[in-house]
Amino acid sequence: MNVDALQIHLTNLSQLLRGGGGKGTANELDEFVQLLQPYRDKKLKDLIGTIKDADEVLRAAPPAPKKSKAVSVDISNISARIVDLYQRAGQPNITSQEIMDTFAELQSVNPNGKQLESIAKQIGVKEKLKKDELLKKMRETVLDRKGASDRAYA
Repeated sequence: MNVDALQIHLTNLSQLLRGGGGKGTANELDEFVQLLQPYRDKKLKDLIGTIKDADEVLRAAPPAPKKSKAVSVDISNISARIVDLYQRAGQPNITSQEIMDTFAELQSVNPNGKQLESIAKQIGVKEKLKKDELLKKMRETVLDRKGASDRAYA
């Protein structure tokens, strides 16, 4: 028996149910007949095998999610700008906003701890801090240096 013959029988059953007041069930059968349309040339036995295979795939345990390795981002450009800002913080053309923007850019690339520690050493921050605290301390260090220069010229 082919699937197209099953579709015919189910359609006839649907019409019979509809005539007897079973409109809801008839609509469900009609929907099922439509879902069988792509398989109409298959043998019924083959369709059953396909359904079993699909069921096995659905019931199989999902594969364990792959652990993604931390991607190391090249922050050498931002790092060099921060060190440069630190060294030139006393110059009047360096603004606090420029410092804040550069640190915001650094934070947006989500550097790893080793990268932050490397930058921190270059600007004189030697404390061992958590990533967010280290970033904050570094920003404050450069801003404090800028503020000290501004106070000296005032």
